[in-house]
Amino acid sequence: MSQATELKKQQDAQNVIYEAARTLYEELKVLRQQVKAELELLQAETTFQSEKVTTLTECIADTLTKQWEGMTDLLKTETTSIAEAASKEFKEVNDQLVQLHEWTKKKIEQETQDQINSDTTIKEAGEAALKNIASLKRKLRDPEDPLSTASTKRQRPPPDTTRHSRQQSENSSPPLTKKKPWNVPQPDKYDRSSAKLKAFLNDVATVFEPMPVTYETANDRILCVGAVLTDSAKTWYLANEQKRKPDPLSGWTVWVTYKDFLKDFIAIYENTNEVREAKRNLQMEYQKSGKRIKDYVSRIRTYNMLATLPQEQLWECLITVLQVDIREYMKHVNKDSLDLAPASPEMCFQAIINAGIDIENEKQHEQ
Repeated sequence: MSQATELKKQQDAQNVIYEAARTLYEELKVLRQQVKAELELLQAETTFQSEKVTTLTECIADTLTKQWEGMTDLLKTETTSIAEAASKEFKEVNDQLVQLHEWTKKKIEQETQDQINSDTTIKEAGEAALKNIASLKRKLRDPEDPLSTASTKRQRPPPDTTRHSRQQSENSSPPLTKKKPWNVPQPDKYDRSSAKLKAFLNDVATVFEPMPVTYETANDRILCVGAVLTDSAKTWYLANEQKRKPDPLSGWTVWVTYKDFLKDFIAIYENTNEVREAKRNLQMEYQKSGKRIKDYVSRIRTYNMLATLPQEQLWECLITVLQVDIREYMKHVNKDSLDLAPASPEMCFQAIINAGIDIENEKQHEQ
């Protein structure tokens, strides 16, 4: 009896376990279907998003490709237009340079031919004059006898060609030579000192002024300056010496005048700080009350030796800070107005000095 009860209990327990397992199985089956459905939904959504992303990527790629192609075409067009414009401008400039070269070449050839023609004309005129002189000398040396007939005329001896050639060489004037006077001292050697630049250029000008024939051309003057340069100044001159000679291709000369050479020379060796300081002093200078006009102009002249202002700016500096009575006097004398500067810096200084002296004499006379 007890065994049957025990078996029944075990059977009931197994049934309960079986029912629980069956219920759990059913729940798991339902849960599995739900998970499967959710997976299918998620997969479908993922596929949709992937297709959307792919489509969007393709659209972006197409847009970027079109923009890149458009920018590339635009750059090609701009580059082509710039290259064509540059080529056209280069061609125009080259044509102008060729025309200028041809014009310069023809001008030089024409001037050379004119000079040759002039020399030939002078030479022919000289030879004709020498022949006339020789003929007159022969007539004076061998006059004809007016009483003699044609049959009894004295025969003239043949002309002495040796004497004629000697007379011709004596009558022809020797060519002019550039003589160098011994009483003009040569300028001192110059290296690169900016403090000695003004004095050196003044010494060079002192050499040129009494010898206009010796230093007639710009090339003569440049060679004279180059001969007295030393150290780094000599090195600079030798490196730029070709500027005084015509270029073999274009025929141009950079240092056409002596002023062109001085412009490059001063730009290298002048002290820019001193020049800047001199210009600043010129702008700050004024005529103090009771001071003589000559003292004021002397200070301006000293500053301008370094500043080297053009006469327009120099005139403005001189006029602006003058005393009122001198400025009014100049305005009264100068009918045109004070805005018109004289033709040179020295004329600017002299005009101020003359007006100032007149005012000073008038004040002294009144006192």
